[in-house]
Amino acid sequence: MPSQAGRNSWPQKSTRDYVHVEHINRSALDIKSDATGITVTLKKQELVSSPAIGEISHEIPGKELLIDEKKQVIARCERKLEDFLRDFLWKQPNVWPSAVERLPRGTHFGSMLSASAILTTLERRQMNKLKLTYFDFPGGRAEPARLAMHIGGVPFEDYRFSLGEFSEVRKTTPLNQVPTLHVNDLQITQSDAITRYVGKLSGLYPEGDLQALLCDEVMGALEDINVKLGATFGKAGDDLKSARDALATDALPTYLRWLQHQLESRGGEFLVDNRLTIADLKAFVILRWLNSGKLDHIPMDLIETVAPKLNNYMNRLAKIPAIAQYYASYAAS
Repeated sequence: MPSQAGRNSWPQKSTRDYVHVEHINRSALDIKSDATGITVTLKKQELVSSPAIGEISHEIPGKELLIDEKKQVIARCERKLEDFLRDFLWKQPNVWPSAVERLPRGTHFGSMLSASAILTTLERRQMNKLKLTYFDFPGGRAEPARLAMHIGGVPFEDYRFSLGEFSEVRKTTPLNQVPTLHVNDLQITQSDAITRYVGKLSGLYPEGDLQALLCDEVMGALEDINVKLGATFGKAGDDLKSARDALATDALPTYLRWLQHQLESRGGEFLVDNRLTIADLKAFVILRWLNSGKLDHIPMDLIETVAPKLNNYMNRLAKIPAIAQYYASYAAS
């Protein structure tokens, strides 16, 4: 039902078990205009809830507007509609905050041949049951994905196991390795693919092609560090010392200086897209690891020595409330 002038209303059976609304697909909107104004109805299939909300509808009165001047009508209704949708979503119990935050500001309206207004947005996210499987420690290749889903409020099963259980867990994986992500009944391997997928769900992956490319570049470089360090595991004694010394004097400084340059050249706050992304989360996890003292023969002051601005960057990320809360919760468990 449309709202009466100046007031919002929405028919619904219940919002008690409302779960999530993502970007609104234009095909889900029924938009009609006449001499009294414009009525926008969001149809049922774009609302993911149990019990389902039937629809939400909002009328933008046409009083004092020249209906035959469509551009003027669209300009006047644009902000009202956006504010209405945001207000509605924020009021729903258990709505994912990232879903509301990612509704584009200044939502764009266009004109069709029928002279009806259409709302242009991205496709909504499908709700899937997610299960992430990895070792029970705060770090490693699954940690960026864990952080992304925590920050974005994405529900998932965080299945953690001990080192002693790995021999049995790996038998259940396609490539005898972790992490894996179950999306419903589909089991996915490869940590960067998993992180990228949940980054999109969480609103932490760039939407623009160039920024996505830059994000992937950083992710790939960081994975190089993982691979180079991983190659030293299993070594011992002088062999381990020799391998780690070589990394600490050559490869790691090269990568760390490159990463610091990327940070500085893009404003100094985040690595890409002028906002927090999965590239920052992966960098954060690896920088913490290098500073931890848990890597024999890797100096704890390596980052401070070769790329000190990365330490400042890492410390700023650690203070982001959602990240701080994540690690506080783990420490308390």
